[in-house]
Amino acid sequence: MTTEFIDAKIWSRLRRLARKCRRPASIAVAYFSKGAAKNLLPLRKGSRLVVDASEATVKSGLTCPSDLLELQAKGVRVYSVQNLHAKVYIFGGQAFIGSSNASQFSAYRLKEAMLRTTERGAVKAARAFVRDLCKEELGPEALKGLQKLYRRPKLPIGQKQRRPRDSRNVQAKYSGLRLVSLELCAYPEGSESANEQGRREAEARRRHRKTHELEEFRWHDNSIKKNEAIIQVVDVHDGRSSLVSPPGIVTNTKKWSNGRQSCTFVYLEVLNRRCTRLNKLAKRLGRGAAKRLKRSGRVASDFANKLRDVWSR
Repeated sequence: MTTEFIDAKIWSRLRRLARKCRRPASIAVAYFSKGAAKNLLPLRKGSRLVVDASEATVKSGLTCPSDLLELQAKGVRVYSVQNLHAKVYIFGGQAFIGSSNASQFSAYRLKEAMLRTTERGAVKAARAFVRDLCKEELGPEALKGLQKLYRRPKLPIGQKQRRPRDSRNVQAKYSGLRLVSLELCAYPEGSESANEQGRREAEARRRHRKTHELEEFRWHDNSIKKNEAIIQVVDVHDGRSSLVSPPGIVTNTKKWSNGRQSCTFVYLEVLNRRCTRLNKLAKRLGRGAAKRLKRSGRVASDFANKLRDVWSR
């Protein structure tokens, strides 16, 4: 009896089991999108498949009735539960439980994870869970009626409909990260009142008082926005190396101008960890890191992930 955590090649394993398992499968999965019957779950005769085939889900394109009809024609029994959110796959003596919907988006775009277990009690309970959901069976006529409501899902702006070469290359994605290169210097004369007001507003918006500290810096324009992730690289003029701060989230910004000078004060909650020397961090991150750390601006996702890892361990 084994339990295994899986975060790679999930769908290649499920697809292979769906084709080769000699026993009918028992599956409860919220969404079953177009192409799933052929490319993801080519289930054998006698299998039970529970999905969310409600009208709202079908209209949004998350569940595709034509794929369900394709499986039904092969002898798979199809059921619907309107508020289903589970993802449970049972093939013979093993169960997979996790985050993966039966969709091309899940298989080739999203970072998913599952637990695989062969522990008899867990597999038996998972099979019973699916069986208890098999109350509203969908016949061919019902599925044909739902097919008339089906609309292809709309992709986010700028995203093309294409399948990556290899689903193993799916990486976790996070919000953007910006590096800001700073120098220690006095704030402009006359800006004290605006800075104090901005600091009070930022203090009132703090969310993580126990684990983060409130910090601030002056920026030359208003390009930095609230909720943006920032890492500060500060030249401390000590003849050694700049200091790199842990990542922080912008909680407030305050513009100031006296007609001759202008700036924006930026306030952010920064993870309560020690800063690190730029040269030490660059050595850890590898070739070319020093130049990238000294450059203000948005950071490429691969380098951003490496920077976040420094303070997340």
